Amino acid sequence: MKNILVATDFSEESKEAFYFAKEQALLAGKDVGRIHMMFVLQDLPARDEFDIWSSKFSKESIPSFVDEAQLQATQRIKELCHENFNGFNVETAIVRTHDSVAAEIAAYASSHNCNLVVVTSHGRTGIKKILLGSVASELLPRVTCPALVVPVGALKRAKEKRDLNARKHIIVTTDFSEKSLSSFEVAKEQLNVASDVKPQLTLLHVLEDVTRATYHFSLGGDLKQIKIDMKEKCLEELNKLRDKHFAGLAVNTSVIDGIEPTYVEIAAYSRTHHVDMIIMSRHGRTGFSKMFVGSNTAKILPNAHCPVLIVP
Repeated sequence: MKNILVATDFSEESKEAFYFAKEQALLAGKDVGRIHMMFVLQDLPARDEFDIWSSKFSKESIPSFVDEAQLQATQRIKELCHENFNGFNVETAIVRTHDSVAAEIAAYASSHNCNLVVVTSHGRTGIKKILLGSVASELLPRVTCPALVVPVGALKRAKEKRDLNARKHIIVTTDFSEKSLSSFEVAKEQLNVASDVKPQLTLLHVLEDVTRATYHFSLGGDLKQIKIDMKEKCLEELNKLRDKHFAGLAVNTSVIDGIEPTYVEIAAYSRTHHVDMIIMSRHGRTGFSKMFVGSNTAKILPNAHCPVLIVP
């Protein structure tokens, strides 16, 4: 059974994750998948939580306040399930904690053998709070399963494309490291759609700027030709990976001649090529020694216009 965990804070932004959680559940089939809808209630909630917080509450009254919030959350999550997941196998959870929201989501995903966690990049804190300080970025290094991060506005674009019956475009990035190859199996699952129109899948590599990579030291040759040779070699390697890991599937390959940092190039490519999903490994050549917040994967999240599926 495929277990999909979708976290909500009841904000309008967090509701965008529901559509994509259902889409992922349908890949496995309604009858063999289960959606877990989760809300984490911290014992010292934000002032606007359920609009019943008051600065007049004493410290002693906080437990009863949170009890009331938990009752309201239980009712709210049932309503959301009925409105958004009718006909799906759904399990709900209200978790009350002193710990961080991200820690509780990761713990739940682990204890319930979840295969995927779906979250939005912004929730109650709004657009002004950058992703690197949000629950999503704190969660990603903790979970042991793939995580789908949905940016605000992705739902509108996805529905517009669905209404036009347009073909979905998915890109899978690789830096040719062994760790980056972990995303390939997950990418193939995205092709398992019931529709006759299968998504277009593109295997993508960003060729770093040679001058930047060598700190502008002389390469002792024609720089333009060196870049051409490197791009041809990278495309050759991409085609080998495609033939090995995507045999029998219609998969395109593309090498970006990078000028800007890798995450900027990927984000730009995804916009100009109308990409519907970016699939990336959490770690590449730098491995686990490089902190997640400094990686290309972390940096692309605030810049992505479409959902980003991150594979551990």
